[in-house]
This record gives sequence, C-alpha cells and structure tokens, in this order.
Amino acid sequence: MQKTREPRPVAILKDYQITFGTEHGKRVLMHMMKVHNVLGTCFVKGDPCESALREGERNVVLRILTLLKQDPIALLKRIEENERDENG
Repeated sequence: MQKTREPRPVAILKDYQITFGTEHGKRVLMHMMKVHNVLGTCFVKGDPCESALREGERNVVLRILTLLKQDPIALLKRIEENERDENG
C-alpha cells in the first residue's frame, strides 16, 4: 500500500482560506463559533469530562480562526452586521 503524502503547510493554509473565505464557509464558521461557545465559557459545573470535551471543541474553532488570522470578536460582529443587512 502506498502512503499518501501530507499536504504542505502552505497548501493547507490556502485551503482553509479558500474554504472559509466563501459566503458558505463564513456561515459555517459563524455557526461553529456559536455552537462551540468560542466567546464564552465551556465550564460545566460538576462535570469535568463535559467541560474538557467542550473546551476541545472550542479549541478546534479557535485554531481555525488563528490560521485565518481572524479576531473572533471582530469576525462575529462583522458577520452579524452582514446578517442584519441581509434580513433588515
């Protein structure tokens, strides 16, 4: 069996930029930010395992934002403003 080569970091970064640079990708990223509580706490009183799981999910989204060099608060505001303009 032949090993598949890992994509180079630059190629992966470009893939992230292309994927999350589209309107669809921006909506998905916004949804991920909300669902995985990027701007809030992940702590669940009395359940350290659930807290750890939520923090792990949150960290995935934060990693994507870091790769895209996006500030989560600024991105959230910008996307919400666009949604208001589209719906308003």
